[in-house]
Amino acid sequence: MRCNRFFIMLVIVAVSAVFSGCQPNPEINTVTSKNDGAFEAALENAATEIPNEVGAAQTYQASFTSADGTITYTVNAELPAAAGTGPVIQVTPHEITTDEARAIAQVLFDGADMYEYSEEMSKSELEESILYLERKLSDYDTLLEYYGGNREMTDIIVSMYTAQIAGYKEKYENSEDAVEPQLCHWEFYPETHYTAVGTSGSEYIMAMTMLDGIPYRYRVCNRNEADYRIHSVFAFPDQTKINLDTIYSTQKPSESDITALCIQAQEMLKAMGLEDWYISSSSVMNMELGDGRIGYTVVIKAAPSYEGIKVVPQEQIASLKSDDAHASNYYYEVVEMDFTGGLLTFFEYQAPVDVVSVVNDGVMLLTAGEIVDTFENYMTLDDIATYQIPGIPDEVAETQQISRVEAIVDTVEFGLTRIRIKNNESDFYLVPAYTFKGTYVAYNGVGEAGMKMETTFAVINAVDGTIINTDLGY
Repeated sequence: MRCNRFFIMLVIVAVSAVFSGCQPNPEINTVTSKNDGAFEAALENAATEIPNEVGAAQTYQASFTSADGTITYTVNAELPAAAGTGPVIQVTPHEITTDEARAIAQVLFDGADMYEYSEEMSKSELEESILYLERKLSDYDTLLEYYGGNREMTDIIVSMYTAQIAGYKEKYENSEDAVEPQLCHWEFYPETHYTAVGTSGSEYIMAMTMLDGIPYRYRVCNRNEADYRIHSVFAFPDQTKINLDTIYSTQKPSESDITALCIQAQEMLKAMGLEDWYISSSSVMNMELGDGRIGYTVVIKAAPSYEGIKVVPQEQIASLKSDDAHASNYYYEVVEMDFTGGLLTFFEYQAPVDVVSVVNDGVMLLTAGEIVDTFENYMTLDDIATYQIPGIPDEVAETQQISRVEAIVDTVEFGLTRIRIKNNESDFYLVPAYTFKGTYVAYNGVGEAGMKMETTFAVINAVDGTIINTDLGY
């Protein structure tokens, strides 16, 4: 079960500790050395010849095991045609401007008037919000089911609702019968300008509007501190003013519905000035509603292209506050749009970048054969420890701990992937890379299989063959 994306965004700080370490991480901790100077040397020279291997894509089939024999790999994927040469591009984080913030809002909300976000509420709005939250709190079992049976997270939500109710009741006595909204100023302010509790180091545009009778929040953030950076745009229905379950469509979208939404999303990207972006994926998310109905949301993701080469989407960076000296501490560039019954339920534009320069438009790349050898050699270094779940008592380890894994590699993508530039505090390279994806099934000590999980097994820099640690962004 997947929770509301826009709700998770509001509570992610509170619940992050709940989920840390809950799932095995198939990423190998060992990273091929990046200090031998091969990458830097390649940037200095343009390719003088194209390898003979350049041509059509080929089928890659293989079976092998990890060195300790606990992980079995089965590969059956189309290996993209060897590119021969490719560009390395230097990029830097792009700070979102007020004009861009306004333009994106115009596209998302069909030109509707935007108003300054305010936590001031009228007496009737406070009454409605209190009743709504009290109804939620009155049925703990439904909340528990909604959050996948996770009592720890459900208790956090209960605490948040309880605190919200107390705050609303405190405001009620001094509230007005009506609150007159102000048109959006389209200026960045510290977070404390909008909310009673705010963080330092970030500036925001926070706005609100109505679309098809649904109240929405709109939030633009710029953060340029030394520890980490954020440049983002979010839009989502305002759950303090509407019961979100009521807006989800119970009609399962057809393939033609999904195709039409993808076309619409592509047009919206173009209208936002993101002409070089492409739709990277579309999927249907099922949501259990409070009354037992199933709601459906179409999740559409997009990624950019540079120099005519697509950026391959990666799992988002795990943490912006990593202590690793080489960590990016800046999210990967991505757009997500969620729709239910044609209604926008979530928008995210994360981590835009500007091109500083094309460092080399014709770097010689490794051949497909060299990439395959690198991948297989790397995966054999894996062992069962990377899949183990910490903290399981010895007396139940046989039934709850993982003893072997069957991994299936069915997708290999070629495109650009972002890495941190060594000894550069602000900029990144976009480098040609191969991404190996698939699924794995983990088995316990008595041979019982767990769920099949999707994962990225490895991302290989096609310039020097090093393994890119996408969790940290280098």
